[in-house]
Amino acid sequence: MSLISRTVSIRFSDELLDRLEKFARQTDSRRNAIIVRAIEDYLDLNEKESVKAEARRQSLLASARTHPEDEAWPELAAEDSGST
Repeated sequence: MSLISRTVSIRFSDELLDRLEKFARQTDSRRNAIIVRAIEDYLDLNEKESVKAEARRQSLLASARTHPEDEAWPELAAEDSGST
């Protein structure tokens, strides 16, 4: 984590802020630390999922491509097995 920080403003519902404050008291933590950790965890998880989704997309695109040779494979396989 960077030592340099910037201030941002976030709006919370009363209910969410109450939950955050209660959790901070229970864990003897600062609200800021909880919020930063939650955002880091969220981004870590979703960035990994985004990479996985892109890999799946690329795999599907690659497997969907057809080549002229692709149509010959069933015939070649049949010839190799002696069923023609």
